[in-house]
Amino acid sequence: MKTILLNGCSKSKLDKCDPAGDFYKGSMFKKSLAAARKHYPNAPIYVLSAEYGLVPINQVLCPYDETLNGKKADEIKNWSDKVIGQMKSIGIDPQNDTFIVFAGKNYRKYLPLSNATNMFDGCRGIGEILKKLNQLI
Repeated sequence: MKTILLNGCSKSKLDKCDPAGDFYKGSMFKKSLAAARKHYPNAPIYVLSAEYGLVPINQVLCPYDETLNGKKADEIKNWSDKVIGQMKSIGIDPQNDTFIVFAGKNYRKYLPLSNATNMFDGCRGIGEILKKLNQLI
C-alpha cells in the first residue's frame, strides 16, 4: 500500500509547455502543492488534469482550455474512468492505496478511491480552502 497525492489542476496556466508542477499558476494549486510537499515529502504527486487525466507532477504539459466545471455528470464520470484506467496502468491501486486529495469536488466526486482523505472536505468555497491551505503551509 502506497500513499499517493492528487492535486487538482487550475484554470490559470502558463502560455508555454512546462512540467505540471510549474505549468499551473493558480493560488489554490500552488498552495496545495506546497502543503502536499511539506506534509508528505516522500509521496508521489499527480495532477488531476481536465485535459490529460492523471499527470505525474514532472510531466511536461502544453497549454489547453478545458475544465470539468460545468460538465454533465456522465462527462465527469467518463473522465473519472479514464483517470482510474491511468492509475491502474502505472500500478496505482484505487482500492488499496491511500490517497490524499487536494482537488475540487468535480475532480474527486466520481473517483472510486477506497482510502481517500479529501483535504477540502468541510470547506465552503475558495476562501475557506485557501485559509486551510495557508494553515497547512
